[in-house]
Amino acid sequence: MTKKEKTDLTGEVLVVVNGKSVITTDNLITERERLLYQNPNLKEVLAGMGPKEFDRNLLEGLISQKIVDEYISVQKINQTSAYKTELKELCESMERMLNARYFDEMKKVTIDDAQVRDFYEANKEELEYIPYEQIKDKLKQELEHNKRVELVQKEIDDLRKEYVVEVNEDYFKSTE
Repeated sequence: MTKKEKTDLTGEVLVVVNGKSVITTDNLITERERLLYQNPNLKEVLAGMGPKEFDRNLLEGLISQKIVDEYISVQKINQTSAYKTELKELCESMERMLNARYFDEMKKVTIDDAQVRDFYEANKEELEYIPYEQIKDKLKQELEHNKRVELVQKEIDDLRKEYVVEVNEDYFKSTE
């Protein structure tokens, strides 16, 4: 049993595995909302197939995952050294990605339409004269991204000074 399964389930039970309730309506709603938040383009799929069909397909995926989770637990694969090491490495990697995302999001960037237009005018030739209206949203996103990268790098440079970073340059010297 995983940590997640040890919590009390709420909502109407939808799936029971080996006599144990494992998926409820609340679980399904939470997973649907998470999936749609992480993949906004799926809203089009949802509109095309209908909410009940979408939920049924999602439920099948959740059932498969519960079966895999149960198998891994019953077989005690999650107790092996290799499993625990890989899980720890994945958690550390996810934490670094999350830290980077939150650090990036601290830098609020807004590019106004005039800045986008100026960039477009200055780079028309490189943009192969694609009409402004057709490309303006993409340009704005790119300009905001570039500005955010610039601000984040400046913040990192400032923090390097504050945190007194020391590098062992001898390690990188050529021994040839």
